[in-house]
Parts: sequence; structure tokens; C-alpha cells
Amino acid sequence: PQCTRDERHREQAGLTFTGAPAEVATEISGPIAVHLEVDHDAVDGHWSVAVSDVAPDGRSTQLTNGQVVTSLREVDRDGSTVLPDGVYADPRLSLRRDRAQPVRPGERVTLEIPTLPVSAVLRPGHRLRVSVFAGNLPRGLALGPALHEGALAPQRLRLDPAAPSWVVVPTVPAG
Repeated sequence: PQCTRDERHREQAGLTFTGAPAEVATEISGPIAVHLEVDHDAVDGHWSVAVSDVAPDGRSTQLTNGQVVTSLREVDRDGSTVLPDGVYADPRLSLRRDRAQPVRPGERVTLEIPTLPVSAVLRPGHRLRVSVFAGNLPRGLALGPALHEGALAPQRLRLDPAAPSWVVVPTVPAG
């Protein structure tokens, strides 16, 4: 089926950010970390991200994905890979309900979203795309208290140069 070969139809439901075409073959190896600045209209939320390889003809092939329930965003710093500048290269979430962090509607929340590890080569002319979704229907849905507390209320990705979102992509040097 088309949905397994091209993600463009699904990407229309989120915000997509597409990089410049690769000039040389670029090997990506490991988990991709996504740092988001968001806010919510409810006391919880559910976010998902997808990272895709976009061919010159526009076809978008998903490489990896990740998701987080906002209240379960606590990062286990000891279990995570942290770069020298303090940025998470591979955040590990504690995912413990007894350590849930409350969400105040309208206030900015920082999320570190891990993805499944990937091993891929971005060929010349191909681009990397990150898609951000408020939720993950039909692939996933926050369950129990998180679904109830999120109430499927609006969630927003903040686009603020003073508090930017970013992606850490693990590349392997050529040679």
C-alpha cells in the first residue's frame, strides 16, 4: 500500500520542517533526539515526531519516530547521552507515573523526545524532514489518565527564536 512507501499524506496532519538537499552521501546512525518548546490548553498532552528521508521527487520515507506524554517528560539524565554543551543526543525518559510533571495550561514546556535508533544513508539530493504532531492517531494514543487529562485539547509548538526547538542527528564522518 501507498502509506508504507510515502508519508506525505500523513505529514499534512502536522508541522513539517525540511532541510536542504544533502550535497554528499551522509550516514545517519543512532537515535535522533528532538527538542521541542510547546504549550497546551489542558493539563497534559501527547506529542509525536517522525523523521523522514525526502527524495528529489518529493517522496517521503519515514526513517524513525518517537513520542511522549507531556506529563511523563522527565529525562533520566544518568541514562541519557548528553553532549558537552548540555544538549541531549539520546534522551531517556523515566516514564514513571509517580514522577509525572504537571502541565499548566498556557505555560511553556520543554520536551526531549527520543526516537528509535536508525541506520540510513541520506543520498545526494535527498533531504531530512522532521514532522511534529499533536498526538499520534491512528498509530498511537495516550492511554488512561494522560488521555483524560489531555482531553484532546489544543497543543502548540512554539516557534520562537529566543527559545528554539531543534534536532540532534547522529552522523558518521565520511571516509
